[in-house]
Amino acid sequence: MDLTLGFLVASAVFAALLSGGYRAPFDPDVLATSALVTLAIWLALRLGQRLGFGAPGREARIDLELGTLVIAAVYVLIEASGGPAGAVYPLVYVVLAFIAAYQPVLRVAYFVVLTLGIEAGLLGDALLTDAGIEHFAAHVAFVGMFTWLFAV
Repeated sequence: MDLTLGFLVASAVFAALLSGGYRAPFDPDVLATSALVTLAIWLALRLGQRLGFGAPGREARIDLELGTLVIAAVYVLIEASGGPAGAVYPLVYVVLAFIAAYQPVLRVAYFVVLTLGIEAGLLGDALLTDAGIEHFAAHVAFVGMFTWLFAV
């Protein structure tokens, strides 16, 4: 099984996120559910490989793919439950803290950059306003704090 397919699945989910595909006027329930089911299937396949059932010597790449898929799933949950102002948003910090606790620093840096890129993309034009900058700065601070605390 090619190890780039999970990245392609996550990229498709990120593209839908950034285009507003999990918000009205689309049917967010159907799209979010189908995205989460697809991500869960890929996560299960890659987790099986990571636990030793079919990818010896490729653990680092599988770890990157697993983390990317988990972050994609978290953002689908966030968007489906009301966006960054919803109650599920702190899950981003929990996932990044977990990743930081078990991954080398360079992989953690990849996940931090990925997360902040998604954040910036979701804010879009709002990032050009003072409120958008403050919102993004707060998220950068929390992402940095949680990853640093658990990476050390």
